[in-house]
Amino acid sequence: MNEQKKLFILGKTKEQEKREMSVSFSTVIQRLRPRPNAGTNALSEYLAKLAPTTLTALPNGVRVASEQGRGEFATIGVYLDAGSRYEPRSANGSAAVLQRICLQGTTNQTRGALASAIDELGGHMSAYTTRDRTAFYVKCLKDDVPRAVTLLAELVRNPKITDESVETARKQLLKELKDNDDNQDLQVMDNLHTAAYDSTEYGLGANPLGTPETVKNIGKEQVLNYRSENWNANRVLVVGAGAVNHAQLEGLAKQNFGDMTSGNKRPKPDSRFVGGDIKFWNLRQKVTHLTWAFETCGADCGDVVPLTLVNHIYGRWHRQVNDLTNHSSQIAYKNFTSMDHSTPTNRHFPEKGLELMQPFYSLYEDTGLLGLHIVCRPEDCGGSATNMWDYIQYTMGDLCRLTQKICAPHELEQAKVNYKATLLMALDGPTNNAEDIATQVLLRNRRVPIEEMFARIDDVTPTNMMETLQHYYYSRRPVLSHAGYVYQTPSYDQVIHWTYKYLF
Repeated sequence: MNEQKKLFILGKTKEQEKREMSVSFSTVIQRLRPRPNAGTNALSEYLAKLAPTTLTALPNGVRVASEQGRGEFATIGVYLDAGSRYEPRSANGSAAVLQRICLQGTTNQTRGALASAIDELGGHMSAYTTRDRTAFYVKCLKDDVPRAVTLLAELVRNPKITDESVETARKQLLKELKDNDDNQDLQVMDNLHTAAYDSTEYGLGANPLGTPETVKNIGKEQVLNYRSENWNANRVLVVGAGAVNHAQLEGLAKQNFGDMTSGNKRPKPDSRFVGGDIKFWNLRQKVTHLTWAFETCGADCGDVVPLTLVNHIYGRWHRQVNDLTNHSSQIAYKNFTSMDHSTPTNRHFPEKGLELMQPFYSLYEDTGLLGLHIVCRPEDCGGSATNMWDYIQYTMGDLCRLTQKICAPHELEQAKVNYKATLLMALDGPTNNAEDIATQVLLRNRRVPIEEMFARIDDVTPTNMMETLQHYYYSRRPVLSHAGYVYQTPSYDQVIHWTYKYLF
C-alpha cells in the first residue's frame, strides 16, 4: 500500500497534513491555554506528599532549617544575615572582601588543604555576597554531611585575616569590578538601588561588591570591624536540603556553632526611598538598557502575592521568541520592532527596535523594588516607536491600566498558573530548595508552606490587584536607571511631569 493510500485510509490527505503542520506556535499556545481548575486533584495529592520544612534554634541564636527529601545528595549551606547594607559607605565592599578571604584559607587550614577537603567530598562549593546576606554552601553525598558542616564552620569561624589575605581579596574584587564594567544588566540594577534609596551611612543603596575607590581603601581593620559587628551567632542560619536529617543537622550545628558568641544584633539600617534617576553614558554601546521601578512593601507582607502576580501578567518577552507571545502587552511590544512592518530586510531578525522586556521584583525584609527592565536600540524602528521615551510611556501607562481601569480575569488566571509553576520549580533539586529555604527564613523568619502560598494566590481577585497597585504605584515617585546609548532617554523631571499629568 503506497503512502497516499495510507493517508487516505487514516482520513487525511497529504495536503491536509501539510496544512495542519503549518499551524503557528501562537495558535498552539492559545489552544493550550491553562485552565485554572485542570488537574487540581492530582496537584493537591502531589503537594500533600512534599516534606515539611523544620526550623529550630540553638540557645545562642543560631537557626537550623531543613527539608528532608529522597535521593543520595544533599545541599548544606551557612547563610549569614549580613551583606553590604551593613557596611559604612567609606568601607563599601568589606563584606565581599571578607567572603573572599574565607576561601583563601583559615587559621587551621591552608587554601590547598581546603581545596583538597572539597575534592575529597566530591562535592560542589559556592559562595556569594548580596545586599542582605553572605552565603557559603556545599552539595555533597548524604554520608558526607558531617564533613560538609565542619568545613563550612571552619570557613565562617576561622578565616585568616591578615594584611596579605586582605590584599589578595582586594585584588580579586577589583578585577571582578573591572570585568563587570561591560555587564550593563548589573550596572543598571546597582544604579537603580543607588538612586532609589537615600545615601545614608548604611543601607540598600550600597553596591554589594563596593566601588573601586572604596575597595582600594579597605584594610585589615575595616574587615575585622565588619566581622565582629555582623558575623554573630544570631545572624547565622544553617540550612540543609535533600538527603539530610534535621536532628542530625541540628546536632552538627550545635557541635560546630554552639559556642559562637551571640553579640548584640543591630537593627537593620533604614533604607528610605527617595526616587530619582541615574544615567550611565556609554556611546560605544549599540544598545540601551532602561530600568524603572517603584517602591513596594517588605517580604513579610500579604501584598507581596498580588505584586508578584504583576510580574507574571507581563512575563518576559524577547524578540527571538515573539511567535510564542499571547498577552496584549507582549503583542504591543512587537509593534515597537520592525517585525510587523513591511520594511525590506536581509536579516531574519532586524537590528532595530526592542530586544527585551523583562519585569523584576527585588524583595528585601523591609522594602522592595518592582519594575521593568528594557533593552532596546536607539534608532527609529519602522515609524512605530521613534525613541526610548515611547517605551517608558507605554509600559508605565499599561501598569496604570491595571491600577485604574481593569485587570482582565483571563490575564490574572494566566499569571496565577505561571506563579505556581515558578514556586514548584524552586523545589527542583536540593540546591534550589536550600536557596529557597534560606531566602524565606531570612526574610520572613519562616518558610511559607506551598499549600498556603497556593491558597494566597487563588484568593487574589482583579479588585485586589487594582487596590494593591493603587496603594504602591498610584501617585508615587518612580526610580529610573539607564545605561548605554542613552542620548534619547527623558530626564527625570519629564517622567515625573508626564506621570502626574497624564497618568494620574
